Amino acid sequence: MRALVVGGGIGGLAAALALNKAGVEVQVFERAPELAEIGAGINMLPAGAAVLDMLGLSERLQADSGAAAVMTSELRYLGPKGTCILKEPRGREAGFAHPQYSISRAHMHTQLLLAVMERIGEANVFLGHTYENFTQDEGSVTASFTRADGTRVSFTGDAMLGCDGLRSNVRAQLYPQETARFTGWRIYRGVVELDALLGNGSTMLTSGSGNCAWVFYPISSTRSKEGKILLNWGANCNDAALPEHIRGAPGAEEWNRKADPSEFSHIVKDWKFQEGVWSDPNITYSSIIEATDPKNITCYALFDRDPVKKWTFGRVSLLGDAAHPLLPFGSQGGGQAMLDVQAIYDAFSGGTDAKTALLAYEAARVDIAEKVVMNNRQMGPTKLLKMLDDAVGDKSVAEQEAWVASQAEELKKFSVGYQAMTGNKKVKSMKSKL
Repeated sequence: MRALVVGGGIGGLAAALALNKAGVEVQVFERAPELAEIGAGINMLPAGAAVLDMLGLSERLQADSGAAAVMTSELRYLGPKGTCILKEPRGREAGFAHPQYSISRAHMHTQLLLAVMERIGEANVFLGHTYENFTQDEGSVTASFTRADGTRVSFTGDAMLGCDGLRSNVRAQLYPQETARFTGWRIYRGVVELDALLGNGSTMLTSGSGNCAWVFYPISSTRSKEGKILLNWGANCNDAALPEHIRGAPGAEEWNRKADPSEFSHIVKDWKFQEGVWSDPNITYSSIIEATDPKNITCYALFDRDPVKKWTFGRVSLLGDAAHPLLPFGSQGGGQAMLDVQAIYDAFSGGTDAKTALLAYEAARVDIAEKVVMNNRQMGPTKLLKMLDDAVGDKSVAEQEAWVASQAEELKKFSVGYQAMTGNKKVKSMKSKL
């Protein structure tokens, strides 16, 4: 059996490895002339880490000589005044069999690519191939591509996966009348090295309000061992919090579009971190922005699509953002793609034909993915910030802390419920602490 994988991002490469492990011949097609992942950091929850382990990538991701992933051990949710809403263990510290990774997206992508080259072979990775369309019959599917030099080529297989992202050309052929919608959110990102540690050195921080949610986490265990932090930060901002002249104007869809910090820096000028969360008490939201090279600050307007109940059409199916684009709350983008990959492996390991396998994959994933998409439209677990904001956002820290204490069990239940809903269920204990 042969499968054609359209798209060479994290989801596409992981799917290729899973198909290869299931005994399927694989060819990967990517329109970029070279494979270089754009982006800053990525957080992979235990369910996604388990899939990467199944693919034999754990050592590559954890080693200092590889991706140097940080094993996240705790997550804190903070309000703009530094009020701690929830502090909970994560990864193995929470009783999962697998870690939670905080990692450089580029380094993860590189390790996936190296594994693909070793196992599938460089000859089966086709760069500079822009997908055009597919045709299929009872026996096969044929995909057509345009090469960088303008020539048209076709490849035939038993199955095809569209792993080509939010603006998927494969999905466009399956749903020609559909368009992606601007959600009213955009994310500002940056990476900066600081002479400090965040929490215990493997702490992840989510902070903010109902219309501006920040995330901070280290992405290099090597730097952490040196007493420094290579910090990934991202600010999910709703248009309501941004200057009026840019509201409703998402701009060019480019992951690496440069951004002016003045668009969002005013939001956090008076925000505070929880006392002691940084080893250096002089670190503030503003100082982090100022320490980040402006050339490394990017903005991406966030789009999504309404969920669909059908991903599979004969010998063709969708995976990752092409199947279920969602807002980046709760570290679910890469994680849900990994759960797709696990379902692909399970389906193609069953000894059935390609069409049956793709339908089994769809049945395993489509309803769960829809729940995550719809939940993330309401800020996912980051809704904890909105809950504090709505209830006591204008109150003193003492009054906010009193509200948190009165809602402690409900806040824990909300977070654990979200994790279970997204597929992170294998927990021995969840000893959340305020």
